[in-house]
Amino acid sequence: IRRLRKMGITVYMLTGDNEDTAREIAQKAAIGHYKSSVLPQDKALFIKQLQQEGKKVAMVGDGINDSAALAQADLSIAMGKGSDIAMDTA
Repeated sequence: IRRLRKMGITVYMLTGDNEDTAREIAQKAAIGHYKSSVLPQDKALFIKQLQQEGKKVAMVGDGINDSAALAQADLSIAMGKGSDIAMDTA
């Protein structure tokens, strides 16, 4: 994450986890921008909004809840132990 930030890449964490959990993970991973309690369809909408602002978006996901966001992103990365749908979408 730090290396990406040094390259000028803005990192966002979108998670279905609650606020306390999301904040703790974001702090430990040095992620400055995060959203908690995000529904799967809202992840895809967030990515679409960034794209409409002219940004290129990479998405890293690991489950069926990430498949729409992975499909929307310019670059999709599915984690090795992710669901089959997430892997196929990426």
